[in-house]
Amino acid sequence: MMKRKTLYCTALICLMVSLSCSTDHGKASAKKLVTEWIGKTIIFPDNTYCYTGQTNVACPDPAGESYKILVYTDSVGCTSCKLHLPIWDVFINEVDSSLPEPVSFLFYFQPKSQEELITILKQNRFEHPVFIDDTGEISRANELPSRMEHQCFLLDKDNKVLVIGSPVLNQKLWDLYMEILINETNQTNQTEGRKKPKIENTNQVPKGDLTVEMIYTDQSKL
Repeated sequence: MMKRKTLYCTALICLMVSLSCSTDHGKASAKKLVTEWIGKTIIFPDNTYCYTGQTNVACPDPAGESYKILVYTDSVGCTSCKLHLPIWDVFINEVDSSLPEPVSFLFYFQPKSQEELITILKQNRFEHPVFIDDTGEISRANELPSRMEHQCFLLDKDNKVLVIGSPVLNQKLWDLYMEILINETNQTNQTEGRKKPKIENTNQVPKGDLTVEMIYTDQSKL
């Protein structure tokens, strides 16, 4: 397990460096961001209001699943522009269809207006539960990064960060999220004697170390 986490961390550092500017300062900042956040435990506030939009949909439990994806959006700038709800719907569907066990998606939004946010959710037909964090409590508790592309995290069962970065803003991060989730799920299945999940769309799911190789290739072009 530790060896796999080291590989994921190395791959993420390479990816973040490749996405940053080509200056030494940009590369150093990317490496610092990853090393600072990988393995950090996320603290979830207890008193955040949850909006589901449907009476028969339960709010997700931050401690409920083996893997979780935390998405935070603050009140700075255009709310509808930053949420990317249709793309999140596609990503959630791909995760759900590719894995034999659920992954918890924890959306924490700090809107300027609750009414505006709920209107946006309804307009986009986004039916996944969201936490409305009016005061930005989760950001303060964890000192989350200020840049939108760094306000998303893949977490393990202990709420420790495995990956930082938004998969809906970058295809390579999308692939890395999927690769880690599939690899970790397969490893758990083998350990517990369960069958591997059946992947329906092989064109969208990376195989083996394909994503890692792609990341290293991109880094060499800097």
